[in-house]
Amino acid sequence: MKNRILLAVPMIALVAACGGSSDEAASPVEVADDETATDEVVTDEVSSDESTDAAPEEATDTEAATDNDSAATAAVAANVEITLLDPLDGVLNSYCLDISGGNESVDPANGLQAHTCYSYDGDLGTDQVFDTASFASNALYMPIYDVCGEVSEIASGATIGLATCDGSDLQTFEFGATGTISPASDTSLCFTADAETRTGRSSDHQLTDLSLATCSDDLAAYQEWGFRASLDDEISLLAS
Repeated sequence: MKNRILLAVPMIALVAACGGSSDEAASPVEVADDETATDEVVTDEVSSDESTDAAPEEATDTEAATDNDSAATAAVAANVEITLLDPLDGVLNSYCLDISGGNESVDPANGLQAHTCYSYDGDLGTDQVFDTASFASNALYMPIYDVCGEVSEIASGATIGLATCDGSDLQTFEFGATGTISPASDTSLCFTADAETRTGRSSDHQLTDLSLATCSDDLAAYQEWGFRASLDDEISLLAS
């Protein structure tokens, strides 16, 4: 009997040992599966974070493009007066392209003349306002009256009128590097202020006729024009 008991003890120990090995062998597999699942979740979270981080960069690029477009628009669209570079005998402020007539009787049908620039008074005169955006389209647009400059014909002596904008040859101009304004179809002709001036509704307001004449160095003082938004601004050429 004693021998049988002694034999049973090693058998029990062996069974216990085998049982313990089976349990421990299963554990690493379960841990590995858990770790893999955890890694996949972390990877997904990192990818999501990277996508979130990229979004502000795209928004920044879009905002920059919008700001640039706004700046460009502001740079080419402004109300200005068109003035002779040479003040001639101007008592107040040189001569600007101006709708003939004045006060309550401003009528674009009267066409353009050269008249004292109103910017001396702190504001642009409504009948002298041009939109700089039109220069890039080779036009002279007056936004307040919704009309464009138009020559009566392509010939010396032609008058400068105003009409509904239509982009015709009579309304298409070439702006020279020295400030000349010419019909695009004949750049030998220039907008020319007449040398003979007269006073308007007061002795401070001077005016003169405007027409096409052959471009000439001798007439440069009457044929070279520029634009400005106020009296304090430097004069810029329409071709710039």
